[in-house]
Amino acid sequence: MVGYLPRHRYLLLDLKALDPLLLPVENVVSLVTMLEQAGSQTQLEELGASLADWLRRIGETELLDSFEAWITQVLEERTGPRGRPDLNIGIEEESGMSSVLAERVRKWGDELNQQWLEKGIRQGRREGIRQGRREGVRLILRLAARRFGPPVADRLAPLLNELSDPGRIAAVADAVIECETAEDLLARAEKA
Repeated sequence: MVGYLPRHRYLLLDLKALDPLLLPVENVVSLVTMLEQAGSQTQLEELGASLADWLRRIGETELLDSFEAWITQVLEERTGPRGRPDLNIGIEEESGMSSVLAERVRKWGDELNQQWLEKGIRQGRREGIRQGRREGVRLILRLAARRFGPPVADRLAPLLNELSDPGRIAAVADAVIECETAEDLLARAEKA
């Protein structure tokens, strides 16, 4: 059985680790490496145009279908389950690149930018709420320490840390001002 096993040699390349500046110009591996490392939609558009143009010049137009399938797969992975992009990387005479690819890549970039912006806004709001809560608790503890002494603030801190509702935290802040004794303050904080 061993005599019938294929014995192929291969070279494994880490395309993200290669320096495109050190690779030969107009080489399939160089272009694939640059496509893999493209950092923006503009770079991807320019590289797609260069690839399509070069493959046409050397008479390898059938490879365009393979590269179209590969770019489609990459875009599907990056855009998620929104559907298969309809790409055509064959070049047009005037533009140097298919306007379909350029349009799809721009749309893909715009959609991702919008998603990242929305995610950033949500995270910013959550972080702002957390930061506001922390600042509010610090202020309440500072006021309690000034009014009733640091030991009372130390006893109040764990009670405030258990609270997440802004209304209850505000009730404890009111109690710092309204209560006459430290015991009243701690009792109201425990109720909150």
